[in-house]
Amino acid sequence: LLLCFSLALPASQALFTGGDFTSATENLSPFCQTNGGRISLFTEKGNWNRAVKLEVVSAVTNKNSQVTLSASCWIGSEPGKNGFAVKPGTEYSFSLELRGTAKFANVGFIEWTGPHTWKDLKSRRTSVGTVRPQKDWKVYRGTFRTGPEAKRAALHVQLYSSTAYGPLNLNVGDYVLVDNVAAEEKPVKDLSA
Repeated sequence: LLLCFSLALPASQALFTGGDFTSATENLSPFCQTNGGRISLFTEKGNWNRAVKLEVVSAVTNKNSQVTLSASCWIGSEPGKNGFAVKPGTEYSFSLELRGTAKFANVGFIEWTGPHTWKDLKSRRTSVGTVRPQKDWKVYRGTFRTGPEAKRAALHVQLYSSTAYGPLNLNVGDYVLVDNVAAEEKPVKDLSA
């Protein structure tokens, strides 16, 4: 007699909707917010696909003559709130598509431990980290784990280069397009079966 057991795990639920930007308006806020550079709704010629364009628009020179170029975008915020709700100390999986002219882009996440946008913010790493955007769309899949006091989070795509750390590898006008962004809590495996 052969007995077969199957373990049914609860289906993961998407943490936000709208990550394909098909119904997005020109005003991407609050779903996408920028902390430097410019974000805009980009429509591809030929197929009318919509995506977020994150672009470096200026170079900033500090008092030490160090030049910085940057653009930063948080994805997944809700009206009146930073990011999407998360559980502390929990692992999440995500995916997004990128393409563009920037030589490097960092894929991380922002975590908030309270309601204050800047005071409660922590910039964190994902398993994807730094990528090299291509001319054609490429899917990136990864994970991130929230800290012990996390309440909300948002995916974070950043372009950054500064002469404080070596030669510049970005130019004004460099950009990435971001599309098909999704995130969900990773199901916990039941090892008791």
